[in-house]
Amino acid sequence: VCLQNLPVVFAIDRAGVVGDDGETHQGTYDLSFLGTMPNLTILAPASGPELEEMLRYAVTACSNPVAIRYPKGCADSVPAAEIPLVPGKSVLLREGSDAAIVAVGAMVTEALAAAEALEQEGVSCAVLHARFVKPFDGAAICLLAERTGRVVTVEDNVRNGGFGASVTQWLTERDIPCIIRNMGFPDEPILQGTRSQMLAQYGLDASGIAREVCGTLPGRGRTGEEKA
Repeated sequence: VCLQNLPVVFAIDRAGVVGDDGETHQGTYDLSFLGTMPNLTILAPASGPELEEMLRYAVTACSNPVAIRYPKGCADSVPAAEIPLVPGKSVLLREGSDAAIVAVGAMVTEALAAAEALEQEGVSCAVLHARFVKPFDGAAICLLAERTGRVVTVEDNVRNGGFGASVTQWLTERDIPCIIRNMGFPDEPILQGTRSQMLAQYGLDASGIAREVCGTLPGRGRTGEEKA
């Protein structure tokens, strides 16, 4: 399909961890193998309305193959749902000057909660909803990297070969000076458990993301506490 650049839409459900379905059904590898496919556009909605809009876009406006990945369960509600979809563009959900979180799909909710918690600690953290995993919005990420000097990517995919790895390579190749951290699942089978349990266990919930952001800041550790 990708070789012939055909207008095929791949609707990939159960992306990320899927709870009681267990190790054999965890959707934590798709971004890594799909990202290697030429001509393929990859989208990740953060809410139900966004998923609907992305499906309409893929079916009516794209002449190339498109993959849309979304999680199992109820859809969260995020502000981005009201912002029209623009090809290849992300959405800045929150301004910030100290660091930036670039979140993929369902991880947007956790990223926003982390930014709220960081604000209580005096840390100004931007949140960028990627929307497009491939091709991603390099211009927006570059702007945040230059403005804050710290970028943390968050995805419910394995870190190995995922969205964060692509962003890191992109920034490195352009010699953009910034601290970058990639958050995702490790290169190992993800055990059975609810989505919230697995996110917490692997540090991908709001508190884990906040700790990672704090680890990039001078004078702070990953606990968010000031170093002695």
